[in-house]
Amino acid sequence: AALFHDAGFVKNKHAGHEHEGCLMAQADLPRFGYSNEDIEVICGMIMATKIPQSPGNLLEEIICDADLDYLGRDDFYKIGNWLYEELQAYHLIGDEQAWNRLQVSFLNAHRFHTRTNKALREPVKQGYLRDLQELVATY
Repeated sequence: AALFHDAGFVKNKHAGHEHEGCLMAQADLPRFGYSNEDIEVICGMIMATKIPQSPGNLLEEIICDADLDYLGRDDFYKIGNWLYEELQAYHLIGDEQAWNRLQVSFLNAHRFHTRTNKALREPVKQGYLRDLQELVATY
């Protein structure tokens, strides 16, 4: 699931990349001995990462938290800058003010799912949210 969850991006799909990744897993994994039941679990994990995330079990919660773990890490701004540049390259975001407003909205809506990320990442994420809210208030 971790391997394929963003694989749809190689098909230049921002919207729907999870579905594309699932299709790729369905096509490739049987050759490696994965059963239909295994692939169903993997596709459930992949699809749970679609924003807004909707995990239905512990494995899906784990991949969702892993997918957005950076929201509560020290490299938040570094990774966020790379994402901003990517979205700009695809003409999916405007200027830096629009990006910061989007980040505030996203951080407000996002929830970690596992006990570990709630304990370790959520407090750090809340600090970034406060900083960005203060910045956006100056616009």
